[in-house]
Amino acid sequence: MGTHKEQAMGLLHKLTESLEGKKLLNQERLITKVTERFHELMEQQRLTQKDLAKRLGVKPPRVSKLLSGKSNMTLRTLSDICTVMDVPIIIHIGESNAAALERANKKLTTVERQLDSVKAFQRFHDLQKSTSEKFRATQHSFEIVAN
Repeated sequence: MGTHKEQAMGLLHKLTESLEGKKLLNQERLITKVTERFHELMEQQRLTQKDLAKRLGVKPPRVSKLLSGKSNMTLRTLSDICTVMDVPIIIHIGESNAAALERANKKLTTVERQLDSVKAFQRFHDLQKSTSEKFRATQHSFEIVAN
């Protein structure tokens, strides 16, 4: 009969031979990845299912069903969860991990440059404000001396 591993590999091979099997595997893989990621984020944010339900405006059993994969999560629901948890949605469909990582790094570099520009502008603004305040103080001192 074979080991459990051999049996599992045989079943996996049978599933990947048919289109229906491939669809089923991809569905389960997606459900698992999404729900596991939400659990990780909830743990990081110290957020309970009850807290998440309150933010979403639904009852806790609904969140439990969504996060267990027992209920179908629509793209709208996925978006709502990301929104209330304040996490970005990053989509990589049909890309290898390396290509997705390269594209994400390019976006990150662009965002970092924009952030550097904002910080430089803020420093310039602060310097300009400080200089203006010093100038007014000096001007006020000259007015006192002149009087």
